[in-house]
Amino acid sequence: MFALDWRPSDATLGWAQDVLDRHPRLPAILTTHHLVDADRSGAAELSAHGRRLWERLIARNDQIFLTLNGHYWPPGRTVLRFYGWLGDVRIVDRALPVRAFMLR
Repeated sequence: MFALDWRPSDATLGWAQDVLDRHPRLPAILTTHHLVDADRSGAAELSAHGRRLWERLIARNDQIFLTLNGHYWPPGRTVLRFYGWLGDVRIVDRALPVRAFMLR
C-alpha cells in the first residue's frame, strides 16, 4: 500500500516507481489526498493533480488496482483505463482497470 502525501514530489513518484519495479507481481493500493473529484450523483473523474499521478505512476503499473482519496464532498467512484492508439486501432495499455474511490 502506498500512502502518498497531498502533492507528491517527483522524487516521491520516483521512489514509488522503484518499489513497484522491484515487486512487479505484488498487487498495490494507492492512497493520496486528491486524485478524483465527484459530482452529487457519485460519478468521479480525475482532477488535474490526479491526471498527473495517473500519467506518471498509476497507468503504467498494472499492479495498482485500487486508489483511495478524500478531498471534497460528495463521495464518488469510477473505473479508470488507459487507452492509446496504434495507428488507427484503439488499444488498452493496461491489462486491468483501476477502481478509484473518493471517501469522506
